[in-house]
Amino acid sequence: MIRLMLVAALSAASLCAQAQYPSQFPQRPIRIIIGLGAGGVADGMVRTITDEVTLALGQPFVLENRPGAGGNIAMEAVIKSPPDGHTLLLIGPALVINPALYTSLSFDPLKDLASVTTIAIAPFALFASATLPVSNVGELVAYGKQKKMNYASVGVGTAGRLAAVLFGAAAGFELTHVPYRSIQLAVPDLVQGDVQFVFNAYPPLAPMAQAGKL
Repeated sequence: MIRLMLVAALSAASLCAQAQYPSQFPQRPIRIIIGLGAGGVADGMVRTITDEVTLALGQPFVLENRPGAGGNIAMEAVIKSPPDGHTLLLIGPALVINPALYTSLSFDPLKDLASVTTIAIAPFALFASATLPVSNVGELVAYGKQKKMNYASVGVGTAGRLAAVLFGAAAGFELTHVPYRSIQLAVPDLVQGDVQFVFNAYPPLAPMAQAGKL
C-alpha cells in the first residue's frame, strides 16, 4: 500500500533558538504553511492537532495554504522566514522527492529544514471516475489499453503523480497528466469523466466513492 506521510518541519536554526530560549517560546502566533490545497486531508489533520496545542502553548496557530510546484513554494516560504520557530511547514513526500526531481532548486530542503514530528500517515487509494465502464483495477487496465486516459494529480513530483506514472508503466500504456492546485479542484472533472482517475489519500475522496460518484 502506498502511504502519504505528512511531516512538520522548521528551519534548522530555529531548533537552536528553541533550545536556547525555551521559556520565551512562543512569543506570538505560530504560522503553519501547508504545501497542499485547502480542504484536504492535511488541513483536517493539522486543525485537529493545533486546536489542542493552542491550549497548551497559549498562542494560536495561523494556517496558510500555499500549494503549487510540488510543494516547493511552501518550502521556500518557510526557509526564507525568520528562523525563530514561529513558522512551521506541513508537507508530504515532496520533502524527500523534490531534491531528486528538481535540478534547479534555490534551496536544499533536506539541509535547510529540520523535521519536527510526523503528523499523520494516510492510506493511498486509486479512485476512478464512475463514468468509466469498469469496476476493478483489471478492467481499468484493459480500458486503458484500448483508449488513452487522463489522470489528475496535485502537481509534478507529488506522490499521486509518481504513483500514476508507475501504474502506467506497469500496465504498459501512456497516460496524460492533468495537474490541479488541489484535489478539491479535480473532483468535478473526475466525477464528469474529463479525467479518468487519480491516486490520492483516501479520506478526502472517500465520501465521493461511497456515494458512487467515484
